[in-house]
Amino acid sequence: MPKVLRCKHIGPDKHCQFEAHGDTQDEILEQVAAHAREVHGLKEVTQEMVDSAIANMKDVDQSVSETQPTIEEQKAKIIKLEAELETRKILNQDYVNQIKELSKEVGKAQALLEIEREKAKVVIDHSAST
Repeated sequence: MPKVLRCKHIGPDKHCQFEAHGDTQDEILEQVAAHAREVHGLKEVTQEMVDSAIANMKDVDQSVSETQPTIEEQKAKIIKLEAELETRKILNQDYVNQIKELSKEVGKAQALLEIEREKAKVVIDHSAST
């Protein structure tokens, strides 16, 4: 029976979309080893890696059902994303408020600097006239 192995199940990059397909373990292991070298820069394939790859190989019909998330999983993901969005909105508003406060402080500092410049100008003008 045809088998499949997904890199994200065994590799360092859990977002890697590479899949090795084949009728034998050896076919899949060859593909995975080449992918690991070329894409992930792996220099050596250890026995532990081979064992993990073999353990994570799935029959194609079994694998297909695993790739389809259930409605409950989809709902949970939506809830999680909505919560994350709310958190980001709150953080964004916090940043906006901080920027407004900093802008006020910068404005005050600029006004004080202008007052000091005027004072210095008066002192210089007074020194020049005496």
